Amino acid sequence: MADRTALVQFFGSALRERALLPVVKLEARPHKRVLQSLAQANRDCTNTYKKGDLSFQLLAQLDPEILKQHLLYFVRLMETLDRYC
Repeated sequence: MADRTALVQFFGSALRERALLPVVKLEARPHKRVLQSLAQANRDCTNTYKKGDLSFQLLAQLDPEILKQHLLYFVRLMETLDRYC
């Protein structure tokens, strides 16, 4: 949800961006609420979000630099992975 550009590219013009939660303090929001917001935002899309293959296709399109700007836990994940690679 933090990479709005990727979401628009993936879901297309039917995505209701206004239904998405703000990216500010996104990680502090309940997981269920984040998923509800995403479901509401793409309810009119032909490829509605669901876990599984579709979620991995979306994940592949996310821009790590944008995620680093908004998601502290993503930054920590990348730092941890960098230590082991």
